[in-house]
Amino acid sequence: MLPLPPLLPLLLLLLLTPTYGAQHSQHGPPSPSPPLPLLPGVAFVTRVFEGGTGGCVMYRTPSLLNVGNGVLLAFTQCRQVGRGDASPEELHLKKSEDSGRTWGPATVLPFAADPLHNSLHRAQTVWDSSSNTVFLFDDALPYPTTKHNKTNGGCIVRIWKSSDLGQHWTSVQNMTSDSGKGSGLATGIQLPSGKLVVSQRAGCNSHKSDAGAHALWSVDGGRSWTAGSPTAADVNENQIARLTNGSLLMNARTTGRNRLSLLSTNEGQSWSAPQVVAGLSGNATCEGSLFSFAPGGLHGGAAAAAPAAAAGGRGGGGGGGGGGGGGAAASDASLLFFSHPQAANRSHLTIRVSRDDGNTWSQGDGNDDELLVHAGGSAYSCLGSTSEGELAVLWEADGKDLAFATTKHFNAAL
Repeated sequence: MLPLPPLLPLLLLLLLTPTYGAQHSQHGPPSPSPPLPLLPGVAFVTRVFEGGTGGCVMYRTPSLLNVGNGVLLAFTQCRQVGRGDASPEELHLKKSEDSGRTWGPATVLPFAADPLHNSLHRAQTVWDSSSNTVFLFDDALPYPTTKHNKTNGGCIVRIWKSSDLGQHWTSVQNMTSDSGKGSGLATGIQLPSGKLVVSQRAGCNSHKSDAGAHALWSVDGGRSWTAGSPTAADVNENQIARLTNGSLLMNARTTGRNRLSLLSTNEGQSWSAPQVVAGLSGNATCEGSLFSFAPGGLHGGAAAAAPAAAAGGRGGGGGGGGGGGGGAAASDASLLFFSHPQAANRSHLTIRVSRDDGNTWSQGDGNDDELLVHAGGSAYSCLGSTSEGELAVLWEADGKDLAFATTKHFNAAL
């Protein structure tokens, strides 16, 4: 028998060794996604991230920022091996320079590619319009782990910033050992004073945490961050909005199908007891998005530069809005919008509107105060706006993709 050439054993070893980029193919790559249907009232719709591409089995946890001049930033979690929450993951970013009509290639956020902490990444963001800076809040666990990890062994929680729309990132604060560490989704808000505020579930990315939630804020342009007092227990994935009277509304998912609302009259330092929001309860057990916005840019021209003041989560009774990823404060003319899968099986992404600061909501009767965006599979979402004054939404579509849509359906509502 002739001896093998010197390089042949090495080539055979490489061919037989699995890699992260190929492991998902053991079940076959997902089929290409078909074009999304343009439903009545939807102005534009497209898929931004497609599962089965870019080394990602599926994409989750959207965060959408309008940074002005037609530029949108879309952040997402890339699940590299499986569909479960505890899959190895990265954070990816795409940029659009034409208000979402086309999107550039995906880039991997370098700090999210740490092989020692590559599970349960999430990208919560807020835009500081005074310094043109993106702040991103990331927490991660070592792989392998479980989604209900309560010990948080090896967890890291860090705040990052970019002053060039995501091309480069620097660390702002390591909150791993901080009692105020938390896990957030979608976007935060910027108050008229310039104060940046996000809301987070307490602890490091654990669905089973019983520590409640809290606000996290900066009054020095993001150089340092302070956590407020925790809420009551059973306040799960949540986000905040600024009301027309200056108070903050927190709206939260629970372990069941109820939505909770809490109020803060001191800009997030403390919160009222949670109350069930009957008008937004009873649908899917899932994150949603809450957004205060004046369609058509009626809020003093803020839409041309950055949105009013956004908050994801599911809307609350007695509550008004925030704004689109940390722009100026919402105007008195703003409406309050809410996006969420209407069906209990996480399908039928629907946008609903409140005309009375969140005290009442459309009740699924198909009137002009709601809009069906996508009839297929739909889960987490993030509302925002475009520089042209369109309402926009980035959401998890069809079980593996992230899709983007705009609408002018509500532009005549004011």
